[in-house]
Amino acid sequence: MEITSLTSILLVIIFIIAIYFVLTDQVTGATKIILVIFILVLGLLLASSLSMFKTYNQILDSPKNAKEEFVYSNLPIPTASFSLSTWVYIDDWNTDFGSEKNILSLDRVGAAPTELILDKNENNLLIRYDVYDGQVGSTRMKNQTITIQNIPIQKWVNMVVCFDANSTDTYINGKLIDTQLNPSPLFTPKTADKLYLCKGNKGFSGSISNARYYGRFLSPQEVWDIYKAGFSDNLFGNLLNRYKANFTFYQDSEEVAKFILF
Repeated sequence: MEITSLTSILLVIIFIIAIYFVLTDQVTGATKIILVIFILVLGLLLASSLSMFKTYNQILDSPKNAKEEFVYSNLPIPTASFSLSTWVYIDDWNTDFGSEKNILSLDRVGAAPTELILDKNENNLLIRYDVYDGQVGSTRMKNQTITIQNIPIQKWVNMVVCFDANSTDTYINGKLIDTQLNPSPLFTPKTADKLYLCKGNKGFSGSISNARYYGRFLSPQEVWDIYKAGFSDNLFGNLLNRYKANFTFYQDSEEVAKFILF
């Protein structure tokens, strides 16, 4: 579980205070035993949040406005296999109706970006990426598009797309929805990619959260674990995954406005 900076500071303070109480015998008996167990659990939680234990690049760990661009440029040199994961909450499909809405764009030197995009008019996810054109000795690219239909709105949705040289798997909310066999090998650049969320401020009406880059092809169990972990990767944010909250304003018993908090 990822922990945000503010949460980390608070937990470290609590950790230090708990150790102080134990070492100075401020508590005794069963209370001391419980506090020691608490220190051990909290210590493991803090240790697990260190980057050395991660098997992925965390692009974003908590919800942000999906209309604003976010750039991440510390990706490793790519291999033939990688996976992209993100959570989206779409408020309203009619916002910018008729225009494609960018969720994620992996810019790759020598090819078109690998993209996750919301369709212009329908509630579909479009996945675009380049493969070699299949001609012997050719370095030209051929663009592939996968369409995943009926993406729900006004609820958090997890999207995971796993790429390797010969196939692409797409998961929605932990379930395998589509497998596409590539007509020729997937393009693999020789330099590190740059990843954008909501590129060019041309995102969608809603929120985006917990975006990750994995330098490997994820297994179905790994994808399911991502889904079960929830849309926020910080300590407190995942509590919101269990609850919904909104403000609704009424005038003369008629609803006039509604604001969804989470």
